[in-house]
Amino acid sequence: MRIVCISDTHNCNEQISVPAGDLLIHSGDATVNGTESELAAFAEWFTALPHKQKIFVAGNHDWLFERDNDRARALIANNSVAYLQDSAIEIDGLKIYGSPWQPRFYDWAFNLDRGHQMAEKWEMIPDDADI
Repeated sequence: MRIVCISDTHNCNEQISVPAGDLLIHSGDATVNGTESELAAFAEWFTALPHKQKIFVAGNHDWLFERDNDRARALIANNSVAYLQDSAIEIDGLKIYGSPWQPRFYDWAFNLDRGHQMAEKWEMIPDDADI
């Protein structure tokens, strides 16, 4: 299986040449401000890519996933896209875990205080995760 990983595309979708592969993982910051229109444009581009399986994990710019998670998930929902937020998926025997949380950094999305809050999220990562 060929795995392609990208991140920080920040609304520059059409300018990005994504290599061929079987599984495409976008690990956040698909948008700049996390608006509904930005996410809709990203979702249209991302779902049209030819990779058989796709995974998306929100980043600290992808505000809609924090502010209105149900709406954000609905915009990206597609049979070929799995959104991971403190969750895992198994694809061809690989267990992949995704979480958007980060140590507090200015006023971005998915901020948590260092220490106990972050440790709780990190403890959720399964010991048997491959990615």
